[in-house]
Amino acid sequence: MVRPHDPRMESTENTTNPSDAVERLHAQLQDSLQELVTSEDWQQALAVAARFHDYSFPNTQLIWAQSLARGFTPSRVAGYRAWQGLGRHVRRGEKGLQILAPVTRKITPENGEDEERRVVGFRVVHVFDLAQTEGEPLPEVSVALVEGDLPSHWDQVSGPIVGAGFDLQVADLERLGEANGLTDWQQRDVVVRASLPGAQRFKTAVHELAHVRLHEPTSDGRPSCRGIVEVEAESVAYMVCAALGIESAGYSLPYVASWSAGDLSKVSATANRVIGCARQVLTQLEQERPLEREPIAATPRIEARDRETATRSPEPTARSDLETVVSAATAFYQRQLQEPAGAEAVEYLRHRGIDNEAIARWQLGYAPGPGEALTVALRQEGISEDLLLEAGVVGQSRQGRLYDRMRGRVVFPIHDDQGVPRGFAGRFISGDGPKYLNTPETELYKKWALLYGLHLAHQPIIDASNAVLVEGYTDAIAAHQAGLTNVVATGGTALTEEHLKTLGQQQD
Repeated sequence: MVRPHDPRMESTENTTNPSDAVERLHAQLQDSLQELVTSEDWQQALAVAARFHDYSFPNTQLIWAQSLARGFTPSRVAGYRAWQGLGRHVRRGEKGLQILAPVTRKITPENGEDEERRVVGFRVVHVFDLAQTEGEPLPEVSVALVEGDLPSHWDQVSGPIVGAGFDLQVADLERLGEANGLTDWQQRDVVVRASLPGAQRFKTAVHELAHVRLHEPTSDGRPSCRGIVEVEAESVAYMVCAALGIESAGYSLPYVASWSAGDLSKVSATANRVIGCARQVLTQLEQERPLEREPIAATPRIEARDRETATRSPEPTARSDLETVVSAATAFYQRQLQEPAGAEAVEYLRHRGIDNEAIARWQLGYAPGPGEALTVALRQEGISEDLLLEAGVVGQSRQGRLYDRMRGRVVFPIHDDQGVPRGFAGRFISGDGPKYLNTPETELYKKWALLYGLHLAHQPIIDASNAVLVEGYTDAIAAHQAGLTNVVATGGTALTEEHLKTLGQQQD
């Protein structure tokens, strides 16, 4: 197989603002792909790739769920006859994966215009994954992992993933199958394979960050087919890596070519979304690079009697101090909701059917933005910068500037079972960015262990001897308003063993 290489790729490592190069990099991506897909070996591989249907996102979810339930991770999926045409056959006894196929019919419009085909319904059809077949091996696309150490920008890529409300795991999990990474919207987590070279882990993390930014299932403009979704995410990863001087062409070019099945119009059609996302990621990398540390002076000689003291870990921050910070932030957000700037947030809550009593009961608030309103207010209350950072209510740029993590969002405080606020979820009202943003994991806030509304549902759960679990914050609030007070929410993450343990502890 031909191993793609782009000798014309210019490093932008020394560019003052790498994000300015993204349009040129996108053009280079298309030129390089054009050269790649015209080779004989690639024509054969792409001809096979073109035989696989670009399934819609709902069908992709159906395939994924059914495959995992049967113990394998889906890769390539096609119908029974399509596999026969590729020289393979479905193994005896294999059960098909059910998807929905549109039923079309010729319709004559009432205005007398020509007949046209319209979708009038759906029917169930069965498809099979590569793992369910036997036969001739398929021509494969050759890819080369990105070699090199983990770049210094890892925190600036992993941080936005966690900040968007996802749990990030770097681990060799069976869920990955043959993939190097995955973004799971139901469990709200991102997994990157730990055994990859450092540079490949970074590229994969950028790929998954692009999914987080561009492909939320409910977002406007999300492509309906899996192929375009993957083309967009890997194109972003390619451009970000190239702008940072990381050579990823040997991996990214065949990946994009395979998912586009050699149709470069699919690559150019995504240009605006891809360029915008890549520029956003690169700008954030530039603005929030890790703080430069002062050079460490020569280590003084330590006497034996002082060695234990010198190596002792710093005293941990008292939990009560962190609770004070989060409680102060909760009160600030509540006040802001009552200000004129919070009118749009109030309107959003009204639209969701949440009344004034519920707003007060659940301590809902509003985070003004953009800006540093919370940071300024809490510092005026005498709270130190270190505590603000440790509690997760603010972030810090590479220049050392503190900024509010929640900006322009309706704020849902997340309490423990005693009613003490531990952290926050913020819901964007309008504009660009992830719909929900959560406090990063702290000593107080662990998303995988907290249940939203448990402080209000504790006694009703005991009285009813059962609990009702919903997914979202507003779902839990609506249920309580309707009189179903034994309801808690997982806050958009998957149900965990810790959640179940917590529910099991709700007893007299």
